[in-house]
Amino acid sequence: MAQIFKPRPKAKTPLLQRTSVVIDDVDYLGQGVCRTHKPLLFVQGGLPGEQVELEVTSQKNNFWQGTAKKISKPADARIQPFCRYFEQCGGCQTQHVQPQDMRGFKRAAIDTLLTRSLDIQSLDWHEDIASSSVGYRRKCRLAIDARNKKDVRIGFRGQHSNKVIDVKECQVLVPELAALIAPINELVNGLDSPQSIGHIVLLRGQSVTLVSFRLIKPLGKNDRLNMLDFATSQNCQVQLESSQGKTERLSDDLRELNICISSELSLSVQPDDFIQVNHQVNLQMIEQAISWLALSDNDHVVDLFCGLGNFSLPVAARCHSVLAIEGVAKMVQRAEQNAQINGIANCRFVTGDLTEADILQKLGAVKGCKVLLDPSREGAQAVIPQVAALSPSHILYVSCNPATFVRDAKLLNTYKYRLEKISLMDMFPNTTHTELMALFVPLKS
Repeated sequence: MAQIFKPRPKAKTPLLQRTSVVIDDVDYLGQGVCRTHKPLLFVQGGLPGEQVELEVTSQKNNFWQGTAKKISKPADARIQPFCRYFEQCGGCQTQHVQPQDMRGFKRAAIDTLLTRSLDIQSLDWHEDIASSSVGYRRKCRLAIDARNKKDVRIGFRGQHSNKVIDVKECQVLVPELAALIAPINELVNGLDSPQSIGHIVLLRGQSVTLVSFRLIKPLGKNDRLNMLDFATSQNCQVQLESSQGKTERLSDDLRELNICISSELSLSVQPDDFIQVNHQVNLQMIEQAISWLALSDNDHVVDLFCGLGNFSLPVAARCHSVLAIEGVAKMVQRAEQNAQINGIANCRFVTGDLTEADILQKLGAVKGCKVLLDPSREGAQAVIPQVAALSPSHILYVSCNPATFVRDAKLLNTYKYRLEKISLMDMFPNTTHTELMALFVPLKS
């Protein structure tokens, strides 16, 4: 019998179990950076000046990643995390740092990236937009692991893991949602079929709290009655969403769920809507956007990636007209409804693929307008050439990803727009998320 040679598979290089380094600075994700280590080393949980013993979790050709396990010389900015689940839960990553210090670290990292990319000496940083680091989050999604009915877990995914961390409290939620964590645990653990639930969305409006259960399969009669009793006892609305997307409200209270976006305006929202989860930061963000755009009654504004109208409606109240473009037709329909509810008649919402060539011209964007960009994490690279072709006097860019923002800022620079001012927005305190607002204006000829 012929023998076929089979080479042995190459053994994976084992990760170093432990190593010790001194942290130089922090990147915009809140990770410690050791530049003396070759290759570059990123350390979750490390702060500048600290001697850190770490566990290496990933080795790439150009960089390694690790997690701090022991701090020999703690930095002054280091504090005791307030949450007992901090080391397990993946929801918050930077509770070990004073929030104002973490904003400073992130700001410095972004400043370095931008000044190098744009080849400029300095940036005009305005005051950070921030809120309390606890009790701020008005929407969250709870994961469920009910495979073992005797050990049902309800909470958030673990760090670098799909494991559900069972939580009994969450201090970053607004009080109305935080108060529901324990009762929801009790409710789900008492159901005949907890495995029918895929996940739970909690959403707090101006005066209504909604608990939405995403179902994998229909609930039995007893479980439906238990949920109805829960809605009554907790003074909240309960919604059931089937795997086909059909929704049913079990509650007697069927009031609209609204969130405030100014002293006069509000948005009608649903559990699956994208909203800004930090109410106080959102209000400040909208006001700053209006201020930086320097709106007048004669201005025409194009709002790209407009969503439900979070910016469009307040901006429309301060200018001649708004053309608001969004790629998701369902969101455009909801935005139109919000305009009608608020009595805003000078804002036109349209569905458009912003990666399509000449889409702005096709939809009637006028030259000399002012532009507001609020893209997803992928950024606005595809539409920037079209924006520049409109010769706007102001381009306001709201970013949730510093990496794509730096790329797009460089692209705007090639179209003769300069970064006039910028501010950091702490929409998600205690996390790696960093949001920015920046104003671009034409380069002086």
